[in-house]
Amino acid sequence: MRIQLQPYRYMKQTTLLLALWSTLLLQATTTDYTQYVNPFIGTQTDATGALSGSTFPGATMPQGMVQVSPDTEQMVTWDPCSGYDYNRDSIYAISHTHLSGTGCTDLFDVSLMPVTWNVTPEYLATGNFGQTFSHEQEAARPGYYMVVLRESGVKAELSATTRTGIHRYTFPQGKPQQVILDLDHSTFRGQAYYSGRRSYDIIQAQLRLVDDHTVEGYRVITGWAKLRKVYFRAEFSRPITRHLLMDGTRTVGDATVINGRTLRCALSFDTAGDSQLTVKVALSAVDIDGARRNLAAEAPGWDFDQYVRQARRVAAAVVMHRY
Repeated sequence: MRIQLQPYRYMKQTTLLLALWSTLLLQATTTDYTQYVNPFIGTQTDATGALSGSTFPGATMPQGMVQVSPDTEQMVTWDPCSGYDYNRDSIYAISHTHLSGTGCTDLFDVSLMPVTWNVTPEYLATGNFGQTFSHEQEAARPGYYMVVLRESGVKAELSATTRTGIHRYTFPQGKPQQVILDLDHSTFRGQAYYSGRRSYDIIQAQLRLVDDHTVEGYRVITGWAKLRKVYFRAEFSRPITRHLLMDGTRTVGDATVINGRTLRCALSFDTAGDSQLTVKVALSAVDIDGARRNLAAEAPGWDFDQYVRQARRVAAAVVMHRY
């Protein structure tokens, strides 16, 4: 018995299968899988305060030099080595470099903290700028982090390019607007399990006000990595109206540059008008000019939301192996 084929029927079935496959493939390539990423995974210690995944929830790019994220210790100890512990309720700094998943601690370079009170020399010299927060007023996704700092009421939002941290601070109306920039914040330097093996210390540092929108500087620090050099350029979206530079307890009056080993500065901004302040901080391991070039190349504009979208797109492309 000879079977007669029906080409039209089989052609129709093949066409339908191809159409279905094309639809499924299109859906797969257009699905943003970053929506399923939870940056808080691995940030919580156990009941003993140990066994953390030592991850951080802040903003970074794939293979990025910058990981801008909050630190929940004044001076970061060994667990968690990332600087962020989900069990804690205070943030002491927002720094630009973090290790993830390591068993030893280091980095935490170029720290910022927005406040809404007048920063005195006595307060700046303490090095303790902690503010409490609630996880109900905290959020994170790839390329974006947000937290509301209770004492100041500032909403701090973070994003990143490969070598630049992007900050947007929303200050409460009518309150002072100040930002503390701290080059002393880093790893805990007291007696600890690692202090007998390595010397954690700042060898040399500098802060310089370039103009009323820009601060540059560097620090040379030794720790897990010996004599590590970090240069930065920070640009502010609004003019700096007043500044306070200090090395430990030493002030330098109206001078616009300071050298030392315990450097901090407080920058004031006009409260009239805009309640938002955007800050761009670029890093380089080579020199100040490298930080300038990185900022110019990666973050020329002031649209914070554009940087968030860009970071999300890059993360999604990496997931789809198209980066």
